[in-house]
Amino acid sequence: MFVQVAEIQEPSLKLQRELPPAFLDEIFAEVGGVSWLSSSLLSARLQKTGKEIFLEAELSLQLRTGCARCLEEVDFPLSVSFSATLVSQADYEAALQQLGQAERVEGEGSFHMALADIEPFDGKEIPLSFLVKEQILLALPISVLCSENCKGLCATCGSNYNLKSCECELKLVDSRLAKLKEINLSKPKA
Repeated sequence: MFVQVAEIQEPSLKLQRELPPAFLDEIFAEVGGVSWLSSSLLSARLQKTGKEIFLEAELSLQLRTGCARCLEEVDFPLSVSFSATLVSQADYEAALQQLGQAERVEGEGSFHMALADIEPFDGKEIPLSFLVKEQILLALPISVLCSENCKGLCATCGSNYNLKSCECELKLVDSRLAKLKEINLSKPKA
């Protein structure tokens, strides 16, 4: 998904594009444990502001993953909205030089605060797919629960406490730490 800079006319370019299934498959193949069920249109507005292009976009997806406590499948919505300031690679490098960073900021761990909200592009076409992929991955939650009061699984037999209770003995002490029980912490009598 690309947008040609020449397409952006005054006051702005508004577009709606469906996210291709192959594109979504590619994103979620990298994630593992999360799959997409349906998507909405990508709605975006691009506006030229001097040498920069300002992008505002939003989309929503319906996703499926395993509950973090009981591992049952959970469907959940993911709404993503983002904005970015886009500049040509040449202008980006000129800004780096003005900041005293003559080398390109491409290596791992490279970061300059003044350029944190700026995305470089080749100056002719804007790679929407890269920006959308990045924002979807950033918006994914760390964990998803089937419900706030999910009881989880038995650590011994693996029974789902939401469905049934088990007869396993509850061990509160990790066997690796069992020796600590032998330590006497009571104060000696004087």
